[in-house]
Amino acid sequence: GLSIAQSFVQERIRFAPRKHAAALHAEKQKETLKFGKELLFTSKPLSDAKAEDVANFFRRNECLDLILGAGGSRPVKEITPTPQLKKLWLEACDQFESASPPADGDLMLSTDTVLFLPGITLTTTGINGVKLLEDENGLPMYETVLIADRRTAKGPAPIVWIYNQLTGDDKVKEGEYSPPQARVMSRSSITEKNGKFAFKVDVVFRIVVEFPAVLVRILPTSKEKMEEQGTNSISKGIAKDVEISIDSLPKAFQSWLVVAN
Repeated sequence: GLSIAQSFVQERIRFAPRKHAAALHAEKQKETLKFGKELLFTSKPLSDAKAEDVANFFRRNECLDLILGAGGSRPVKEITPTPQLKKLWLEACDQFESASPPADGDLMLSTDTVLFLPGITLTTTGINGVKLLEDENGLPMYETVLIADRRTAKGPAPIVWIYNQLTGDDKVKEGEYSPPQARVMSRSSITEKNGKFAFKVDVVFRIVVEFPAVLVRILPTSKEKMEEQGTNSISKGIAKDVEISIDSLPKAFQSWLVVAN
């Protein structure tokens, strides 16, 4: 007869394939968290501004620096389109039915966002595709789509190594980018109310996070609550930057007007 130990080992071996298959099945089952919202921001009205002046000002690249660079607090750089970035731009447009596909003459602009974490500095370079369009009144309007990003970690080698193991960010080749986890499109335009012009920015964001379904049980709250809280948190982060941008435009317009006239 078999000893108790032998019987135990034999039972473990007999059930191992079945448990392994169950574990694999659980890993394949995925759950998603979805975050998304449309946000609208409007500047203070411009005093005694003519449509022609506002339009001429808004067509200047300085406005893009203010819109994308949080009021000029972050550098905005034009980059040369690559085949990979053009492909990513088309893929980004597929996420938004109203987005216009890229064409010759459109701009690709990069901005860096720096985040200081314990022991590590994380720089995210976001690439935006920018189109200069006209609205129904013939006034200039910028359509901006986040098409790609790249993250770079700096700090003590062991911490950077752990970060890269968790994220895989170091696997992105030099000069290449990844599709962004966040899908973001914005339209920056000129609006008129009560005979006065103002600047308007409309932002739409969508983020889908996929994770193993087995982890649902250990979420700190319900999936719906997490989506609501996450959406609100992301909205606040976007609003912080866009409000700085939208507040800077009327000031820049008044300064430009003095020089232009």
